[in-house]
Amino acid sequence: MIFPTPCPPPSAWTIKEPTFNPERIWELGGDLIKTARKRRVIRADDFFIKAFCLLPGPASRIRDPARKEWIISERLAERGLTPRPAAYGIYGRWSYFAARAASGKELGRYLEQDLADLSRKEIREFEKIFSRFLLDIAEAGVFQPDFHLDNVFYQEETRRLLLLDLHRARLYDRPLTHLEIMEQLIYVMPPFVDMLSGRNLIETASFLSKRVPALKKRDKRYEIQELSFSNMRSHWMKKEKRKVFKEHLVSRANGLLKLRTSSTDRSVLDQLGNLINKPETWSRQAGSSLKILKDSRHTLCIRALIEQRPFFIKAYRSSGHLKSFSYLFRTPRAIKTWQLSYRLSYRNIPVVLPLAAVQAKNPWNKLYGAVIFPWIKEAEDTKKLIRMALEREPDNHILKELALFVWQMHEKGVVHGDCKITNFIYGPRSHKKFMIFDLDSTQILKRAKDKMRISDIACLCRSLEKLAPDSDITKSFLNHYARFHLPWHHKWMDIAEKVRQLNLKKALAKE
Repeated sequence: MIFPTPCPPPSAWTIKEPTFNPERIWELGGDLIKTARKRRVIRADDFFIKAFCLLPGPASRIRDPARKEWIISERLAERGLTPRPAAYGIYGRWSYFAARAASGKELGRYLEQDLADLSRKEIREFEKIFSRFLLDIAEAGVFQPDFHLDNVFYQEETRRLLLLDLHRARLYDRPLTHLEIMEQLIYVMPPFVDMLSGRNLIETASFLSKRVPALKKRDKRYEIQELSFSNMRSHWMKKEKRKVFKEHLVSRANGLLKLRTSSTDRSVLDQLGNLINKPETWSRQAGSSLKILKDSRHTLCIRALIEQRPFFIKAYRSSGHLKSFSYLFRTPRAIKTWQLSYRLSYRNIPVVLPLAAVQAKNPWNKLYGAVIFPWIKEAEDTKKLIRMALEREPDNHILKELALFVWQMHEKGVVHGDCKITNFIYGPRSHKKFMIFDLDSTQILKRAKDKMRISDIACLCRSLEKLAPDSDITKSFLNHYARFHLPWHHKWMDIAEKVRQLNLKKALAKE
């Protein structure tokens, strides 16, 4: 049964929409849209019905999410900010809230599909509509901490936005204060970080600042931004623990731990297992279909053709008894690369996702682990394209784009550790111009410290200066980075000098 209880009797319902007939809806059933431990969302006819499991005893009267959503929806529906509530009912330990299905598009889908086709004037108009929407919600006294793009619908015909899923919202008997509106923006900002440019976010803030003057100050906007990223990092840490292994197929056979995605052919996984178990035999059989890209003490990088499709394989060598012994107690490099890749993707950081990974039980194997990736053609041209861009653009626009990418990576708690330009894939025509590659030294932290940021920047600038030796890459890059990272705004010249000294020290150490 989709519904957790039989249909509540008529006396248990408060019905506001005459067309809502509980008995008929229970008889027809419906489609289960979402299920959680104590909540279900069901689509039936033209209505969405949410069922909440209540706490036992008198506590159910204090905390009833369905009744709470019913009250808040009534307030917002009067202003046309949410679909009309249809009914509220309670039966046993379950309470029900029903509302008409919202027309229009989910805001996330609208931005993803239609934003690129909008003119500059239309984008500004949308920013005004959205800022008015936020101020109208504040005027109604509603604070929504569960603000994400699936909870907002956009009606293009009427140019209206509707707020959904209000069981976590808070309702006040007065309009929100300026401080509360700014706190609301902490929850509003995260969904848009990867969808809109910084210019769009600043313009939206300028429209809101007519009502909230404090938003005119850059340090206040930066404070909101930092709190938003802090909340996002905490959310990702919890989400990653649940999802990194759940969505992938794990098997153990012949002393190997094997991971693959549901779309990866088993033949690809078998080839990877053969490489680990019998590397010399596998190399002879592959013959001319493979090309050695890197052969060092620690790693072996190969471009291989499997069933006439190109792949990139990175295999890890046993490089000493001490390191091999350590992998009995810590996560081996192949598994770590797999986990980090998907953790970065959850944080909306463009990364090349592995198709399969194999890890030998014995870390003293000649090759004790390997990861296979799809071959991305842009990887071959990255150095050439970056060099051409640095030579062609006197204002170094590419450095600004790269600085923004690295800054966002740091704000999301990711420190690359080996941040050379050759570990990035650059596609100037793609929507996501940069992708991260080679995660052997990458760390995910609660917060990236300044020392780690400087280390990443120094490594990147050192590799860029090899491509354009006549340019002052470090100064230009730090200038752009400090515009995004406000604490460095007044001391970026000092940090640039630190980066130069660090690079000089590295160069002397190599001689």
